[in-house]
Amino acid sequence: MSQFDKQSHPILAESVVRLDPSPLVTTSRQWLQVRDIMTPDVCTIDPDRTIVDGAAIMADNTISCLIVCRGNDLLGVVTETDLLKRAVAQGDDFRRMTVAQVMSRPLYTVQADLGVLEAGRLLEDRKIRRLVVLDEQGHLAGILTQTDLVRAMTTYNMGKEIAEIMTQDVAVVSSGVTVQQAARVMARQNISCVIAMEGETVGGVFTERDLLKRVLAANRDPGQTLLREVMSNRVVSVSASCSIVTASRLMDQRKIRRLVVMEDGALRGLITQTDVLRALKERLQAEEDRHRQLLAESHNCVFTTDLEGRTTYVNPALLQLLGLSDASGLVGQVFLPDRFWKEASQAPDVLAGLKNGGPQIRDLALRSARGKDLFVTLFSVRARNVRGEVIGRQGVLYDTTADKELSRIRRIERELRDSEDLLRATLESTADGIVAVDHDNAVIDANTPFRHMWGLDPDTGVPADWSALGDMLEDSLANPQTLRRIVSGQAAAAGEACVLHFKDGKVLEVHERPLVRGGRVCGRVLNFRDVTVQRRTQEALEQARKQATDACQATERANRQLAEAAERAQLLAQQAMMANRAKSDFLANMSHEIRTPMNAIVGFSELLEREDLNEEQRKFARTIAQSARNLLDLIDDILDFSKIEAGKLTLEMLETDLGQLLEGVDSLLRPKAQQKQLRFDVLQCDALPQFIRTDPTRLRQCLINLAGNAIKFTESGHVYINVSLETRDDGGTWLRFDVEDTGIGISPEHQQAIFEAFSQADTSTTRRFGGTGLGLAITKQLVHLLGGELSLSSTPGKGSVFTLMIPAAVEARHVARLDKYESATQIEAQTGDVGASSARHIAHVLVAEDNPANQMLVELLLRRVGLDCTVVADGRAAVEAALRETFDLIIMDIQMPLLNGYEATRELRRRGYDKPIIAITAHAMVGDAEKCMDAGCNEYISKPVKRELLYETLARYLSIKQPNAS
Repeated sequence: MSQFDKQSHPILAESVVRLDPSPLVTTSRQWLQVRDIMTPDVCTIDPDRTIVDGAAIMADNTISCLIVCRGNDLLGVVTETDLLKRAVAQGDDFRRMTVAQVMSRPLYTVQADLGVLEAGRLLEDRKIRRLVVLDEQGHLAGILTQTDLVRAMTTYNMGKEIAEIMTQDVAVVSSGVTVQQAARVMARQNISCVIAMEGETVGGVFTERDLLKRVLAANRDPGQTLLREVMSNRVVSVSASCSIVTASRLMDQRKIRRLVVMEDGALRGLITQTDVLRALKERLQAEEDRHRQLLAESHNCVFTTDLEGRTTYVNPALLQLLGLSDASGLVGQVFLPDRFWKEASQAPDVLAGLKNGGPQIRDLALRSARGKDLFVTLFSVRARNVRGEVIGRQGVLYDTTADKELSRIRRIERELRDSEDLLRATLESTADGIVAVDHDNAVIDANTPFRHMWGLDPDTGVPADWSALGDMLEDSLANPQTLRRIVSGQAAAAGEACVLHFKDGKVLEVHERPLVRGGRVCGRVLNFRDVTVQRRTQEALEQARKQATDACQATERANRQLAEAAERAQLLAQQAMMANRAKSDFLANMSHEIRTPMNAIVGFSELLEREDLNEEQRKFARTIAQSARNLLDLIDDILDFSKIEAGKLTLEMLETDLGQLLEGVDSLLRPKAQQKQLRFDVLQCDALPQFIRTDPTRLRQCLINLAGNAIKFTESGHVYINVSLETRDDGGTWLRFDVEDTGIGISPEHQQAIFEAFSQADTSTTRRFGGTGLGLAITKQLVHLLGGELSLSSTPGKGSVFTLMIPAAVEARHVARLDKYESATQIEAQTGDVGASSARHIAHVLVAEDNPANQMLVELLLRRVGLDCTVVADGRAAVEAALRETFDLIIMDIQMPLLNGYEATRELRRRGYDKPIIAITAHAMVGDAEKCMDAGCNEYISKPVKRELLYETLARYLSIKQPNAS
C-alpha cells in the first residue's frame, strides 16, 4: 500500500464531473463544500497485484475501496462490490486474479469546491458510493464517500421515522449456505448484504465487508466456507419508529452501513446509508426548491454577498427594480456597480458594512439602469453555514421612492410655512427695529420694536411714506442731517457711519441691506439697533481688557512654574517606580539564589540526622538544619513584607476546613514547643463551624507568626491558642483566636512599637532571641487584608495575649459543626515518619536539575522510597529523555540552561506528553505558582524542598507497594 502524492501526481481520470454550486440558501444556511467533509488520505494499489493483496489492504485499513494506479497514471478504482461481483460471485479462483481484472472504470471525479448537496445528487444518479476529489490545480485531493455525506447531512435535523424509507424487501438466506452462494444472491439482486437465518430466527448479517475481511483477506475458499463461519452474528437492530437521524448516528458510531429493522421480534426490513442519504437529500432538495420559489415570487428585492462584498445572488424583484433583464451585470461584481449609485459617497460605507459589520439598516439613493432615481432602505445581516461560520451577507432592498417624492413635496410646503412663521417670529422677537421700504420710499413692513423705538402709536402703525416719517423724527436728534441721508438712501452710498445720536444721549446704529425678490433688487431693509449701553461700557471694557491681559500674563507665569513642578514630580515618581521595580527584581533574584543552595543544606542536614551518628555529630547536623530553617524564615519575612509594601500581595478567599487548618498549625508548632518543654495546645472554647470563608494560607501564616513568637519568647510554662466564636451587634459571625503565653511580656510603652517594621520591644530582644522584627508587622498587615482586627494585652514578666479576630463569612447556625480534631502528635503516632514508612513508591522518575548538590539530594530522597531515577542537567535534555524513554513522572527544576523549566514543560505538552510534571523552583514571589501551572505543570513545590511535602505530592500521582510485595 502506498500513500498518494497529492502534489506531483497528475490526474488522468477518464471522466471529470463539475457542477455549479447553487447561490441560494437552504433554511438560511449555506451547505458545506466537498473539501470540508472528504477523506484526504487515499490508499492506492498497483493493477498487477492480486485481489487477495487488495482485500488485505482494505481490511487492515477498514476502508471500502482502493485507487488503482501505475506510476503517475490513475487507472480505476477497486471496491468491495467489485470483489463480490467479479471475483466471488462468478466462482473463479480469486487467488489468481489481479486487481486489473476486477477494478471499475472510469473514475468519477469532482472539484473540491462542489456543494455537498450536489455531490449527493451525483452519487444517486450514478448509483455509486464514492467520488474522487480534485483540487484547483487538478491534483488528487482525497475521496468522498457515502458515509462522509451522510455524516454531514445529518446535521440537518430530520424527524422522520425509518419505517418511511427502509427497504422492506430484504434478501434472506440460510446461515448454512456457502459464501459463494450468498455472493451470487447479492450480485444478482445488486445488494450489499443478506440476512442469514437460523430457522425462524435472525442469526446474523453477511456484508461485502465480511466477504472482504473474513474470506478474501483470509485467503479462504468461498465455495467451501459456510456463511455462519464468517457472517456478523451481532446484528445491530432498531425499531421501525426510530428516527432517520438517530439511525444514521448509530451507523456512524458502530462504523457500519446498515441496520436491521425489527418489530416484536420479527424482521421488518433493512435501513442502509443509501436509504438515509436519499431521504436527507430529498428533504434538503425540497427545502431548497421551496426557498428558491419563494425568492423568485417575492416582491421584496433579495440579494446575497460573499465575505469580500461580491454579489452572489439577486432575485427577479431586484432585477426589475434596477431595470435589468438578467443578473450577469451584478453577480460576481462588488455589490451594486458605480452606475447604480446616485450618491457615490454612500458606496464605501455600505461595502465596508457588508464585509465586516453587523446588522445594518441604511437609506440609499440609487439610480436604475434607465436613469430613474430610486430611494431604497437596505437591511442586511450575516449569513452563516451549518457550522455557524460567517460566509457572507444576505439582505433586502425596500423601494421607498414613491413615499420619498410625496414626502418631499409636503416637506417643502411645511418648510415654507415654517419659514414664514419663523421669519415673523424672528422679526418680532428681536430687540432691533426693522423696516422695509421700496424704491419709491413707501414703507412695506415694520416690526413692533421699530414702532416702540421711535414712539409711534401701535394702533395707527407706521406712516406709508418713509420720507414723512423722517420729518417727524428730526427734532429729537442731535444730527438730523444723518437721518435725512439715511431716508434718501445716500448715507450708505456715501460710506458714512450710520449712527444717530439723540439729544437725550441715546445712540442708534443703522444697518442697511438691499431687499431682493426673485433675484431683483426692489427696495431696502433698514435695521436700527440701540447701542447706548455698549457705547457707555466700551471704555470700561477696554480697561477690563487691559486688566485681563495683565492677569493672563501673570497666570501664564504661574502655569509655567506649575508645569515645571509637575515635570519634576513626574521625574521623581518615575525614579521611585524604577527603584521599586529594581528592589522587587533584586528580592526575587536573591530569593532564587539563596533558596537553591539552601535546598541542599536543609535536605542533606535532615538526611544526615537520620544516619547512624554519635550524639555530638547528630547535634551538629541538627544545628545546621535549624540554622538553615531560621535563615529561610528571615528570607520569607523579608519577601512577605516587600510584597505587602509594594501592594502585590493578593488574597484568595476560599471555603476553608477549619479543623484541617488548626491541625496544620498544631502539627507545625507542637515540635518547637516540645523542644523547649512547653505545654502547647489548640483549644476549642465554643461550638465552631466546620467551614469558614477566608484565605487559609494567610490565616495560617498569621496564627503561626503569633504562636511562633509566643514559643520563642517563652522559657517555661505554656502557649495556648484558644479558638472561640463571637456574634457582633450587626449579626455577623467572627472567629476569635487568643494566643496566650507565659513569656517575658511587653511593657506598655513598647506595645505599639512591636507592630512596626524592623522593631522589637528593645534591642536586647533582638540580640537574645534573633529575628528581623517583621513578623508582627506582616501579621498586622495580613489581618487588615483579611478584614479582621489584631490587639494585644501583656504584663511584663507574666506573659501576653494576642487577640486575632476575623469574619467567618458564614452563618454559624446553618453550617456543620466542627468535631474535635486529632492533634498532630496523634497523627504522627498513627502514620509514623514518612521517610521510614512501610509504603514504597514503585515507579521510574525523570529529574531535571542543573545544580549538582540538588541533583544528589533529590535522587537520594527518591531512591529512599523505592523510586528509580534518571537525572538530566538541562531542559533540552529533559525533553529528549521524556520522549525517548518511559517515565511515570517528571520533577522539573524551573531555572535551567538551554531550556528553562517553563519552556521544557510547554514543549512536552505541545508534543503530547501527558504524564505528571512537578515543578520545583527557588522562585517564591507572587505569581510563580501560576506561571508553573500555566506552562502545564501539575504541582508546584518551592525550594528548599520539604521531604514530607515531596513524598505527599509524589503519593498523589504514583502507586505504592508494601516492601514485602516489592
